Amino acid sequence: MGYAVAALLLFDVVALLAVRVSNGNAPLRVDTFARRVIDFVSPAHAQPQIVKLGSPGVVLLLGLFLGVLSWERGDLRGAALAAVGPLAAGLLVEDLVKPLVGRTTAGTSLLAFPSGQATGAAAIATVALILAYRRWGRQGLRRWALVYLIPLAVGTGLVRTAQHYATDVVAGIAFGTGVVLLLAACLTAWETRRAATT
Repeated sequence: MGYAVAALLLFDVVALLAVRVSNGNAPLRVDTFARRVIDFVSPAHAQPQIVKLGSPGVVLLLGLFLGVLSWERGDLRGAALAAVGPLAAGLLVEDLVKPLVGRTTAGTSLLAFPSGQATGAAAIATVALILAYRRWGRQGLRRWALVYLIPLAVGTGLVRTAQHYATDVVAGIAFGTGVVLLLAACLTAWETRRAATT
């Protein structure tokens, strides 16, 4: 049940931020501060390329790749998680959460909260970490922990290129991670129940 508890805590973060930014387009003070820090420490030339790592096509391909890899290793639960988790996170964020919150960035009518690209990148990173844990235990987590730099880099790029505010990115990372963790909890419970009945 650890996955479920972590997912609920992450969804709380998203909900708290959503209440604060709902139906607005102005940055919060923390968004302005984060933008200044990112502009100071982050090179502008690399950002557009990094942002592409969170695009729906890349996320879909990585999810399918991880799913096939898990399937080949006989990990059907891992394959289901990889194939469904990032896709579910992307669909939920674009078709449910963004319209509910209604936040745009200044000067656009595009819905921005939570960031879909940050959601996708975080979902893929979370799938990779869960698969590493399933295969190698805690040692796998230590080896693969750096994969979480990908959603952080995508988020930094989104803020640096003014496509999103930092709070959009934080909510996207929390939401993508939360959806995958919740799905992992459901798959674990299903597998446990199934094993108990056979």
